[in-house]
Amino acid sequence: MSLTSDSDRTGRLRRTGGLGFAWDVEPSMNDQLFKASPSGDPEALPLDLWQEEGRLEVVKTGRHRTVYRLALPGAGSDTTVYIKRYRAADWKARWRRRIRGSTARREYKSMRAVADLGIPLAEVVAVGGPLGPGHDRDSWLLTIGVKDSSPLDELLGDLESGLSFVERRQVVGQAAEIIARLHDGGLWHRDLHTGNFLVQRREGAPPRLLLIDLYPVVSRKPTTARRLDALARLAASLGSSVTPSERWLFLERYLGASKQVENDGCQLRNWAAAWRPLFCRHRESTWRRLDRHWSRGNRRLLIADSDRATCRGLAFLGRRQLEHLRDRFAAVPAPEGTSVPLATGSGAVMTRVLRFDRAVEGESAREVWELGHALWRRGLPVARPWLFVETDCHGVLAVPVPEQAVSLADWSGSSEIERDIDLLMERIARAGVSVDDIGSDQLLIDPDNPERPLLLLPTWLGKSSTRTS
Repeated sequence: MSLTSDSDRTGRLRRTGGLGFAWDVEPSMNDQLFKASPSGDPEALPLDLWQEEGRLEVVKTGRHRTVYRLALPGAGSDTTVYIKRYRAADWKARWRRRIRGSTARREYKSMRAVADLGIPLAEVVAVGGPLGPGHDRDSWLLTIGVKDSSPLDELLGDLESGLSFVERRQVVGQAAEIIARLHDGGLWHRDLHTGNFLVQRREGAPPRLLLIDLYPVVSRKPTTARRLDALARLAASLGSSVTPSERWLFLERYLGASKQVENDGCQLRNWAAAWRPLFCRHRESTWRRLDRHWSRGNRRLLIADSDRATCRGLAFLGRRQLEHLRDRFAAVPAPEGTSVPLATGSGAVMTRVLRFDRAVEGESAREVWELGHALWRRGLPVARPWLFVETDCHGVLAVPVPEQAVSLADWSGSSEIERDIDLLMERIARAGVSVDDIGSDQLLIDPDNPERPLLLLPTWLGKSSTRTS
């Protein structure tokens, strides 16, 4: 499988400024990014003006980094620039960048090294920051947005993504080839996870994987132990959004793509045996990290509480839609099983409504919401809730369920999937979740997905099994 890079412009950036702060800019982008020639002042980027014009929005922000999305003037509506601003939130970070130099320039250097290996990246159009250590200044990295792309973690975890069986295997194979090239080149991403990949999907073409967020990348000798640990870390971030056969394919393709590792059946089995305990250890660590991140709130979650109701929803639903549904369901809850269309960036998706009676002991829409997302973070095949609304009297939860899915109680071929059910119960137990109350109503069968026919409806906690609609 051939991989090509989009970063061929990175050697053509032109520099202005001095040692304390300089801009390296793609000449054709200069007029669109700066109202005048770039200077040593980082405020040369007119962020306030772009915000007033409605062309700049914050994608995510944290203590040390903010990412903006800018719509280019005079370009197509889908042409964007992503702007990373690296800050220092405390004295340790300030001393670190004084000693090590500009964070953005270090990432830019890593991108050029990775591009030299033939790995696809986003196109860099500008980088700004001090040219060497000894300076305490913010730094900037600007890249062109990749059209028709989605983060790999969101695509694999989305039941409505439309990613076919063949496309999934193509994506897994490309990821393996990218990592093999990195390791053969002696480069190691110290925080590699599925969110560092973009999948570009265009009609009539196979999916194409690109690597993003190349900080921190370091040079290391490619030992077997380092290779296994890095592969296990990435596999843990995938969780069960990929099947065991896809994980085996990933390892097989990695060994096949590497030019420095012997590849035969015996070697594959040896690597798989050494990989598994590392994978389990990193998986546990990943779960704990994701739980902490979720409890603090994150960019994929919207909080829309009101005086009458508690409400949470996934960010792609948008605040206006979420607040409308909150007020609607708080006033008149939809009946159990009602289909409700929810607008997303890729069109409307039908969701199923579950109702909860707060007068019944143990019934809570929020508990089902939390359980569903805990299972999803652990990579289990679950119908992940998209929103919940809860008042003192009732609760409503909307969850996307494939139209063709039926409960195990209504499935005529249950004996054919007994082994699959046993394995799923083992995985749930290993994730630290009780399986004692899981019934046939919480196990859904998707006949159109033979590779992963089982789907969990996370209602065994927070919903009375005796209640009827």
